[in-house]
Amino acid sequence: MGVGIVSTLIFLSKSKGEILGFVFMGGSLIKFAVFFVLFYPELHENDASKKATFILFFIPYVITVITEVWYLIRYLNKESENEA
Repeated sequence: MGVGIVSTLIFLSKSKGEILGFVFMGGSLIKFAVFFVLFYPELHENDASKKATFILFFIPYVITVITEVWYLIRYLNKESENEA
């Protein structure tokens, strides 16, 4: 899911750069919604699997957020250089 959101950001940056912030925020909303639907109920069921379930979600989430922010920073820096 994270790869799909990053791919969408890259694809849209070429044609519709003005909506990248909305795509980023929407992608974060989707990721959290999936977390609360799929993973959150399991976190409260079994104490033994809490840590594993949290890590299963948290590590990919952090990696994709870092990738998204890194790409957006690169894109915005290129845009500001082109305007100057």
